[in-house]
Amino acid sequence: MASVKNLLLDGSRGKVGNVVFANWRGIQTMRSVPVDPHNPNSTLQQEQRNAFRTVVGVSRTLLPWSRIAYRLIAKKKSEYNVMVSELLSVFDKPNNCFKESSMKDFKASVGSLEKPQLVCVDGADNNTISCTFSKPAINHQGNPTDRLAFLAFDLASGNFGFVFHPTDRAVLTSEFNVVFPFDVSSAHVWSMFVSSNAAQCSDSSYNKL
Repeated sequence: MASVKNLLLDGSRGKVGNVVFANWRGIQTMRSVPVDPHNPNSTLQQEQRNAFRTVVGVSRTLLPWSRIAYRLIAKKKSEYNVMVSELLSVFDKPNNCFKESSMKDFKASVGSLEKPQLVCVDGADNNTISCTFSKPAINHQGNPTDRLAFLAFDLASGNFGFVFHPTDRAVLTSEFNVVFPFDVSSAHVWSMFVSSNAAQCSDSSYNKL
């Protein structure tokens, strides 16, 4: 794919011959159409397509979260594409499922704010997470109005989602509960701080219930 700087072509869209014109994030581009693509539908191709189909389904649901979580590192590609790449890195293609042992390597967020230190995260009452939290001092990496966010992913059921704790960092107590709309008694959980305007976040902390 090539970027195009030409007043006559600016804003062009569609196909001319074997050239396709498009606009990607404000950049005029053009690319050639593959001629007679080779598609043997091999086992590896099927595994890749199944993996991509599953990961895209998760990523679309979490699209609002990805715009916050990966804003800092989404330079030459969108936040959504960063999330897809992160999820593909922990997907077991031959078995068509996410790798249980690799979920700790998934970066649920990337940022410059102070990372939350959760001493203990336990499942309680099915859809409730009970947290014991080591409250850090508010410094140049955090603000009193920062809020905790939680991303949960239950591999058995396929349920996933994120919630914000309603209390600001400045008045957050050391023990609290977080309620999800699904059973999280055996879920993978990531926590992170998010600024009040959702423009910044911290790296994520991982826990397995």
